[in-house]
Amino acid sequence: MTLYVDPEADDALAALHATDPATAQRVEQTLDLIETDPGAAAVRRRALRPVGLRMLIVPRGTDEGDLAILWELDGDDPVVRYLGPDRFT
Repeated sequence: MTLYVDPEADDALAALHATDPATAQRVEQTLDLIETDPGAAAVRRRALRPVGLRMLIVPRGTDEGDLAILWELDGDDPVVRYLGPDRFT
């Protein structure tokens, strides 16, 4: 299986690498967990509607607030649909 990232989420990750490398590293580690085992409870804790969309929170440790990763399975492959400010919790 392969992890895919939508262009907007990929752009957000590239911007993080340029502006906040520590948070970018935490995001990369979270994406690795999703890619390694998208069926694991640790990456499927929170489901959003529509059915199949999952959310993980990555703490930033700053006043800017946490980041959200929204992802879903497309067949067997996980796809990141959103990476950005947590506006969902």
